[in-house]
Amino acid sequence: MQKLETESYAMVGVQFLCIALLIYFLLGVPLAILTVIMITVATGLGLWAIFTMRFGNIRIQPVPKEDAQLISGGPYRLMRHPMYAAVLLAMLGVAINIGTWYSYVIWIILLLDLLIKLRFEEKLLLGKFPEYREYMKHTKRLLPWLW
Repeated sequence: MQKLETESYAMVGVQFLCIALLIYFLLGVPLAILTVIMITVATGLGLWAIFTMRFGNIRIQPVPKEDAQLISGGPYRLMRHPMYAAVLLAMLGVAINIGTWYSYVIWIILLLDLLIKLRFEEKLLLGKFPEYREYMKHTKRLLPWLW
């Protein structure tokens, strides 16, 4: 279990470092309307996922809680990782708004980190919930109807 927690904290650390860097570089830069729209949509998706999951079930770490329940309603009927999708959408809007090569590199690092994190999480969910494999057949990872 110690190795799982260490890997989990590393992925979360990279995630928050990327988010913090993007927000830092955004400071003082006027927000474009596209960025505002992307952050607004992402916030709506994230809140919908949080309210569907219920606050008590949410973990930032990809390791499921002992008493976790598989949620397949709300945004989870469209995609398996709506909170990751929300973070990626909001931070893509920020990276586009900053518009520098390093903002795109940071976003790509965030994307790669979250892809690793969601694969890690899905392996654990497959072990915890036998019905997760069937759920995976009917829902996409991050982009409804696409991927």
